Amino acid sequence: MSVGAAAVAGHLAHGDHLSFGGFCYVMLPDDANATASEQACQEQFDGHLASIHSLAEDDFISALVDPNGDGGITARIGGTAPSGFCSGPLATYAWTDGTPWDFQNWRLTTGEPNCTGSPGSVQFWPNTNGFFSGWNDTPVGDSLGNFVCKYQP
Repeated sequence: MSVGAAAVAGHLAHGDHLSFGGFCYVMLPDDANATASEQACQEQFDGHLASIHSLAEDDFISALVDPNGDGGITARIGGTAPSGFCSGPLATYAWTDGTPWDFQNWRLTTGEPNCTGSPGSVQFWPNTNGFFSGWNDTPVGDSLGNFVCKYQP
């Protein structure tokens, strides 16, 4: 299933949460760090920061984060490296919702994950960002401006 940018923008304009694969998603604009973002997803939606398990889901979240394809928009998702983060590509990552780490879309143009602090979290760059498309590892304490929650309807 594919959702066009105009449809996503229309839903977001009405404050709707979008669904994919039996889950609902919402992007919240907030300068919270990873811990506060995860807590907000749990408290507001009984969910977690978004986990991503396929390229189709990654594309769906790209349309949610940057519905107009403007570029330069980013958001935190639920990937975390609680220990061994500074192992870079050898770090063990997990999803905050406890689902298996069975898909990844690291930004290859900058050699991600490339170890920026410990513990770590994952920054999502939509596929509209050209050179910066893909995931970036970032310290848990960083504020990214937006985060994506995923929850059961």
